[in-house]
Amino acid sequence: MDMHKEISIKELFSKLCNADRKKLLIFFYVGTLIVHLIYFVVNDGIWMIGDPELDTDTYFFINGAHMLTQDFTGFVQKYAGMPYYWGYMVFLGILTAIFGDNFQLVGIVQIILNSASVPMLYLASEKVSDDRRIPFISSLIYMFYLSTARWALLIGSDFLGAGFMPVCLYFLFAYLKEEDKLKRRKYLIKLIISLAAYFTMRTIAATFIVCVFIIIIWKQGKKARIIAGSAFAAAVAVMVIVLVNAGDQMHTVSDNFSFMASLYKDGAIVKTLYHYIYAQDAEYGTFPFYVACLGVIFYRFFYYWTAIDVGVNNGRYYPRTTYAITHYLPNLYIFSAMFLGMIISKFRKDREASNIRLISGIIWVCCFVQILCEINANWRYRDIIMPMCFIVCAYGTARMYDMLKNSAAASEAAS
Repeated sequence: MDMHKEISIKELFSKLCNADRKKLLIFFYVGTLIVHLIYFVVNDGIWMIGDPELDTDTYFFINGAHMLTQDFTGFVQKYAGMPYYWGYMVFLGILTAIFGDNFQLVGIVQIILNSASVPMLYLASEKVSDDRRIPFISSLIYMFYLSTARWALLIGSDFLGAGFMPVCLYFLFAYLKEEDKLKRRKYLIKLIISLAAYFTMRTIAATFIVCVFIIIIWKQGKKARIIAGSAFAAAVAVMVIVLVNAGDQMHTVSDNFSFMASLYKDGAIVKTLYHYIYAQDAEYGTFPFYVACLGVIFYRFFYYWTAIDVGVNNGRYYPRTTYAITHYLPNLYIFSAMFLGMIISKFRKDREASNIRLISGIIWVCCFVQILCEINANWRYRDIIMPMCFIVCAYGTARMYDMLKNSAAASEAAS
């Protein structure tokens, strides 16, 4: 092995990680923008453009954006019970009012905005760890992760779901890290504002928001936990009552519960793709049926994390080749290093490890909530947690390297 070459690579990596902060932020933004624009050209622009027959999702958002600017009363009547979609509908409504239904141009605007989430992840990672390698590695992964880039090419709120999360992470860990009371209070206000905005961007964002509020309340002491917990429970009860009775339109809470129940009734592991074959005695509503539902949840959990696209038929797994090697290999690395990072953080007592454990906890809660609801074939609902996964992955990579390096040094010293 050429040791000079190995040392040079280490030195280059160290210089990159410790480069001027502003230059790094510009590098990550411009680099991500270039990668996403190339991806845009290679994939012939955006996909799934508002066909009510073939694609109800993009049609849903396009129709909402049109109603917002052309029939506001009708918009309020139809979408009042769906605040978790307002953010993107306002965004799309403004763009279509300016550019018309030029959705290719809308896709380019989404790419320009989405690229900013990578340098924002860098800033958030800095608050999590003082190790300059971790923000660099996490941002570098995010920049080249095409499975996330593809959602910027969809007319839908997906890109906001993942793209805005680093903003919330930044204010969360800035608040947790700050010791000055006045600055800490300012960060808390900014965090609450960012979470309120996040709630209008994606349904699963609500799970992330609840986790963040639990973290904040937990830091305030026992009395604050009781008061805030009681107020939160009352607020949730009122919200559920309001949303459940919001009407029969698609995407209301009551409609979603009915839809998710139908997935369990059908034994759906992956929505519209794979089905678990129940035993003949597992009739709907019986005890064997609920046991079978646990099987559905287990298979969804497996599918949620697998780096390889795996189908389930009659209780047996089989591999699929729908996705390219460019999808498999990054996921194998990202999730292997992420789980490793979660394990390592359990055995360390420093602030960095504590932050990683907090992020890991949010990741697991989002995972369990999602597998209880639905999983689809292209990991669309996993995309929202990927910025957090990148941070834990970078942590696992850096700490494992340090452990191997120290082990090698100890072995050399012993010999």
